[in-house]
Amino acid sequence: MARKYLPEHDSPRQIPLTPKFYIVMGGRAAAAALEDQLYFDVLISAWRTSRGMSLPMSSEQVVEFFAHETHHLGYGQILDHKRDSLAMTPAETQVWDFLVATMMEGSATLLINGHEKLTISKSSPTSSRISPTFPTCFRRWRRSSVAL
Repeated sequence: MARKYLPEHDSPRQIPLTPKFYIVMGGRAAAAALEDQLYFDVLISAWRTSRGMSLPMSSEQVVEFFAHETHHLGYGQILDHKRDSLAMTPAETQVWDFLVATMMEGSATLLINGHEKLTISKSSPTSSRISPTFPTCFRRWRRSSVAL
């Protein structure tokens, strides 16, 4: 699931994905990604559920969470490699960083959480994170990412 649109394992441009997954209790955040380590805090999740702040997460949703974060790791490697091949001014680097942050979250949300659907129902937990202009941006990104 996390390898969507990443180079295949037999490609010369293969992206290694070897994250370590942790399920913790009391990790100071609901979830985090630190280099190749990803954690999900069941204690904060249970507390939020008990307070009516969120619905209980199914095992499928936890797997989807890890796939979403792993997608960031893989796509980040591709974009880091591309950035390193460019000669950018400080202003261009700032724009690059902004666009990377937007596309990293947008691509993971669409490809992993949205299951590649450009229209997501209002009842979906990811619907509040998707801009109405995102489908157009994503189509442009898919065309341009082939060149990366």
